[in-house]
Amino acid sequence: MKCNYQFANIPESGIIAYPEGEILRIFFDITPSQTAPVESEEEIDEDADIPQTYDCNQVDVHGRNYNEIVSAIVSDKYSNNDVQAIIANYTEAMDDTSEMDGEKREEYLNEYSNYQQWRKHAKSIATVVLEQLD
Repeated sequence: MKCNYQFANIPESGIIAYPEGEILRIFFDITPSQTAPVESEEEIDEDADIPQTYDCNQVDVHGRNYNEIVSAIVSDKYSNNDVQAIIANYTEAMDDTSEMDGEKREEYLNEYSNYQQWRKHAKSIATVVLEQLD
């Protein structure tokens, strides 16, 4: 889910993961908040770890393995119904016998491509998270 959060430091990976009981809380795609108040340069102590406000995605994972992390990130953006529709639409778009118009075919192919890109992104996040937990 999209959220707004304060962090004192952001790791180079741009991914923060920490356990909270049985939940693994993951923050990713962290960017400086556009809605946060801007401090004047006079007020900023560059050596201090003052929390800054960031926009990010956050998911809670019930588990600690690769598949559970990937699934949680993908499921947070795409419901099971969404995935079924995307795959069905893609299948129809790829069917040479379909009477679908070109614009709709392009829409379905783009939808599928976006879904696949998100899955790849989730996999790269899971890899970084597991490295952080070791």
